[in-house]
Amino acid sequence: SDVYKRQVEWVDILHADGVHLGKSDMPIDEARRLLGQDRIIGGTANTLEDVMLHATRGADYIGCGPFRFTTTKEKLAPTLGLEGHRRILETRNILKILNVQQS
Repeated sequence: SDVYKRQVEWVDILHADGVHLGKSDMPIDEARRLLGQDRIIGGTANTLEDVMLHATRGADYIGCGPFRFTTTKEKLAPTLGLEGHRRILETRNILKILNVQQS
């Protein structure tokens, strides 16, 4: 699948399968309204509250992270560690969850 990061307006132009939205990007429900039900829409989640919000707004999956500290990202969200991921993974019946970690 071709999923573009942040660029909702490019999904139709490039015939992409969907878009991944970060925490400061367009809200998932707005992207869903623009793209329809046939496109894949994912969002970044750093907390269980983020997961629940994305689920209610129509996300197909979440990118969960960061697991641990990394120097490859400037504005790194608080790390979740094993216990944080475990709590979020308990909700996997709500959404597909991907572990996202830059090295």
